[in-house]
Amino acid sequence: MNTLNKLSFIALALCINACTPNTLDDFPYKKLTYEIEGVKYQSGNWEHPNYSEPFTTFGNHRFVVETGVDDTLVQAIVPWRRHDSNPEQKAVIVTSADNDSLLESFSVLSVSQESGHLIFRTLPGVTRYHIYYLPHKSTGGYYPKVRYLSQDDFPPTQSMLADLSAETIATLPKAKVVSAQSIDDFHSFYPMEVTASQAELDKFFNQNPQEVYLFPEYRDYPIAMQNQLPRRWIAQEPMTTFQDIAQKGEYFTFQIGLYPHTRALEKVQVTFSQLKSRRHSIPAEQLSYFNTG
Repeated sequence: MNTLNKLSFIALALCINACTPNTLDDFPYKKLTYEIEGVKYQSGNWEHPNYSEPFTTFGNHRFVVETGVDDTLVQAIVPWRRHDSNPEQKAVIVTSADNDSLLESFSVLSVSQESGHLIFRTLPGVTRYHIYYLPHKSTGGYYPKVRYLSQDDFPPTQSMLADLSAETIATLPKAKVVSAQSIDDFHSFYPMEVTASQAELDKFFNQNPQEVYLFPEYRDYPIAMQNQLPRRWIAQEPMTTFQDIAQKGEYFTFQIGLYPHTRALEKVQVTFSQLKSRRHSIPAEQLSYFNTG
């Protein structure tokens, strides 16, 4: 294995040859809240494009915001916690939630992986809006080529920055971020592709100082990112034991995320010892692993 200085994961499996309980009372690390700091993560279930033909789309992900006021300037700070590279090169657009029509007056102030800051003029009688941040164009077909769109790919909006100072922008009413939506459940980033913020990472590393971190993870939540850590691992106490339900004879799989924090690793190897409870045991020979080659 090459020198390791970013997140990697190891998929492990064991063959259960002993009876296991049918139920466990508590799986605190397995439960999902589908909410982060008041923002709900859900499926928007809007219409899919015709993937067999070339298409342009606002994207598969959006945030829903509410303003409470109409026909006025508002600001929105969107905590999108993105894991894609170069987010500042991708377009951000605002539409009316009523019909998904593109607003004519909005400006993107800043874009980072943690959040986006924009201002827009609300429409008379409309208080709910969609903010899309991954619009793209596809050639369609079985092997499509996808290009993420930039701000220049959309009609020019009425920029309001020239007339607004930083002090004025700070006083604008803030839109309420209601939810983060994906086009369907399959495309959801939650929970394993929702990144931890830098402040959350700093707090976690300070409270749990180690050179290398191991993050056990259930098979229900496949490890997807290699360059960022998911907030799921950082926002709670580190899991030090792994507990789940398995059936007799099952080839049970689980994961361990390996994150070298302050030093690189070389030639990572996995070894097993016997698993033993009061009544049952699993020989080390019945455990195997993947993803270390």
